[in-house]
Amino acid sequence: MGPERRLLIRATLEEIKPPTWRVFRLHPDLSLGQLHQVLQAAFGWTNRHLHIFEATAEGDGRRWANGVELVAEIGEGAPLGEVEDEEWHTVGATLTDQGGLVYTYDFGDHWRIRLEQVGAVDAPAGSPPAELVAASGHAPFEDVGGVSGWDRFRAVLADRDHEDRQAVLMWAATAGEPIRAFDPDFVDAEAVNMGLALIEAPRAGGVAPASEDAAAAAVASRLRLLLDRVPDGGLALTATGRLPPQVVAQIAEALGQRALNPGLRPRLEQTSPRITALRVGARRLGLVRVTHGKLYRTQTADRLLSDPAKLFDHCVRRAISRRSLWPSQAAGLLAACAVGAGWALPQRELSAQIAAGLDELGWQRANGDPLNWEDGMGQADDLITVFLALGAWVSSGYPPVLTPTPAGVTLARRIVRANLPEPEPGWLGQSRTHGD
Repeated sequence: MGPERRLLIRATLEEIKPPTWRVFRLHPDLSLGQLHQVLQAAFGWTNRHLHIFEATAEGDGRRWANGVELVAEIGEGAPLGEVEDEEWHTVGATLTDQGGLVYTYDFGDHWRIRLEQVGAVDAPAGSPPAELVAASGHAPFEDVGGVSGWDRFRAVLADRDHEDRQAVLMWAATAGEPIRAFDPDFVDAEAVNMGLALIEAPRAGGVAPASEDAAAAAVASRLRLLLDRVPDGGLALTATGRLPPQVVAQIAEALGQRALNPGLRPRLEQTSPRITALRVGARRLGLVRVTHGKLYRTQTADRLLSDPAKLFDHCVRRAISRRSLWPSQAAGLLAACAVGAGWALPQRELSAQIAAGLDELGWQRANGDPLNWEDGMGQADDLITVFLALGAWVSSGYPPVLTPTPAGVTLARRIVRANLPEPEPGWLGQSRTHGD
């Protein structure tokens, strides 16, 4: 692997004398939310207060923050103007667009840090996404009272005979900033970089999509695990409407699944969510039906089984049902976007993102409360089941992490295209991007 590009970013505390600043080597794809974490670590703060990023370009007026925190602390009616989500904007793209940013932390003490790019360097592959490379000046303590409070604090500590010295030392101790020998120029670079080591590296790239032919073959192969085991006269289900144990064992073996007891295969459908999803998903796709306790292939399935490309197209069209309620359709489309991006996501995080998307579209609970991750999962349940049925992603660990398969990425992108209107000329040119 070759070298990786890093930005040199200088962060200078405004109105502090002598100047207090830090220079970082940052991965350009870090989000502004991660930049907030970098600044907290670099200045020894602990995220006790709200923060916001603002463009320095005159007349721009753009702002970025953690909107959930702002609303929770200040309220919906706060006069903040339009605030963009800091997690959806990268350091590289934002600084390139704006030329500089101001980071304000603690709306009481009102610390303002001016951020500017001062260069770019190549770093060895695998280098940390954030490193402190130069610094000057001890960072102000939290809740010290802003610039004037910090000036007074340092002046008192510099005078060993000051009448308020003991009170200042006691305040520092109770505030979690015990002082033995205060050096106004000291920067613990090692401690800062230990904190920066916790910053998660940007994802190097998601799962690459399969070719459409390969994706169609994979989807057809997955569906045939069930459909080839349904005879013309129907497959008798259990009394609870599930697949019979011998069929479960056969499908489990084809999937490479083992029971908790080594050497045994699952025989009960209840022990295998993937096999349950295969049965339920095939039914939602209109490929099987249940009559009088038996599972039958539909005429559609019989017609399409020999043509993987047409079967794939059918799954794309039926994945999001037009007969379901609109929130479920929107939730399904949001889930498809996540899978199509190719990223591995904890299932709860995916569900929370779907809920946030529905919230942005104006949906809420009947009592007026915002939707939570369980609501997101519930609304997208139909498509999540279809994705599991078709092998669009694999689930691992607990809590489960969902990782798209190459065929799943291709399927999801086709589903998104099938459910979006044709773009009008100029859309791409007018939209904001996150940079190259």
